[in-house]
Amino acid sequence: MVNNREINDGWFNTIHVLELDDDSRVVFKASPPPTFAVMRYERNILATEVAVYRCLTQAGVCVPQVLVDCPTGDGLGHAWFMMAFVAGENWAHLRKRLPIDLCDRVDASIAQQAVRVNSIKGERFGRWGEDHCRSSSWATSFLLMLEDLLADAQDKCVDLPCSATRLRNLFRAARAELDEVKTPQLVLWDLHDGNVMVKPESLALAALLDTDRALWGDPLMEFYFRSLANTSEAWKQAYRRSCAAAGRVYPLDTTGAAQRLALYELYLALVMIIEAVYRQYGAEHKVWTRDFCVRALAACDIE
Repeated sequence: MVNNREINDGWFNTIHVLELDDDSRVVFKASPPPTFAVMRYERNILATEVAVYRCLTQAGVCVPQVLVDCPTGDGLGHAWFMMAFVAGENWAHLRKRLPIDLCDRVDASIAQQAVRVNSIKGERFGRWGEDHCRSSSWATSFLLMLEDLLADAQDKCVDLPCSATRLRNLFRAARAELDEVKTPQLVLWDLHDGNVMVKPESLALAALLDTDRALWGDPLMEFYFRSLANTSEAWKQAYRRSCAAAGRVYPLDTTGAAQRLALYELYLALVMIIEAVYRQYGAEHKVWTRDFCVRALAACDIE
């Protein structure tokens, strides 16, 4: 190794680009040490990232190639893996310099890849790995995921905008709409512009990154369906066309979609307001996440 450069764009894992003697580059990624307090859904997610990369590679999705992984951590004491370096530029940065028509072209490519991901079917709902949230019912799994968030909040005395009881009642009231989702489908959940690498010269996709929060559930859980994404019409139309080509119903056209969409927005808001405490973010970020959570609650008719 001749050089070691840390990448600071991440919010959770430690990432380094290693330059080797033969001028090649690899990416080293390690989970936080065992002493680092994490939320329940974040436990062992590095192993999920590796497994999902391998799954998506077989499905023809553009993701980095995993070179070696060490789930036990070996001498480091916490899990790590190495993957091939992806040459390209972060789409969240690159799109700021491009005209709308070129942005639309890339957004359409991302949507096509998203449909390919969401077309992968699982056997049970819940997180990627086997845990207590896995079940044959999406409502059951999703409600168990909510319980984990509420337990996380309690552990750190997080000041939520409303009581845990009111949140439980709100989510449970939508059980019928949640159980309209009959088939477990792969959802990356953290797929957004910042986790997409694009080749600046050709505008071809280089890779989708950070698959560690993947789950088996409803494609409407994908971040591009959240209000924060400011998703382009090009993305939406390309996703719809790809669904039609694959013989699938566009997620927003499914029964109960509006109610589920509001719940998923609130679920994300809860994750963000709770993780702000776990990761000791600054006061400004905490205020922003709380405001977002209040808006999400209002959309779900919580006073």
